[in-house]
Amino acid sequence: PTAGPSALPQGNIDPATGLSMGELIVETAGAIGADPLDLATAISFETGGTFDPRQKGPTTQWGQHEGLIQFGQPQQQQFGVDLSRHDAAMRSQLGADGAIARYFRENGFKPGMSGLDLYSTINAGAPGRYNASDANNGGTPGSVADKWNNQMAAHRQKAAQLLGGDFTAYANAGQSNPMSQGILRELIGLMTNSEVSEPIRDLAN
Repeated sequence: PTAGPSALPQGNIDPATGLSMGELIVETAGAIGADPLDLATAISFETGGTFDPRQKGPTTQWGQHEGLIQFGQPQQQQFGVDLSRHDAAMRSQLGADGAIARYFRENGFKPGMSGLDLYSTINAGAPGRYNASDANNGGTPGSVADKWNNQMAAHRQKAAQLLGGDFTAYANAGQSNPMSQGILRELIGLMTNSEVSEPIRDLAN
């Protein structure tokens, strides 16, 4: 991606489920045991801040890269990415059994891994490849570690805006929140339950 974050896209609601892009990202993150804010940050970076599920990227030896985490064409086929329509692209990539969750499981990402490992899995194909770079294939200059540590700030704010609620506080504090899948799912349930989260925010204010 080369463009910086822009205005949030409109119409990012899956008509089949009624879930928003943010809700589907939270569901996806819960399924793989990742921090939703980390996943949304990486998606913002990979799509140049558009969160467009059909975002086109560079053409490499893997063909035309497209989608929320820039699947190459073999990966699109392998994981069932449907780019025929906006809603189909959202639904096929996001959710507990979507292409993104299956890609992470297939490529070695484990529940509780860090945001750096999450981005390494996207950008370099596996966790732990912090010094890898895709610049020679048309990607953004810099290693996995450089991009995650030094190029994500605006995208993290964008991600918090998309997710809303208490996720904004994590972004403003510069915190990541990797944890076990079970604990993450429990906290997501609390954060999205207005009867729980709103009184807590009222007390904090």
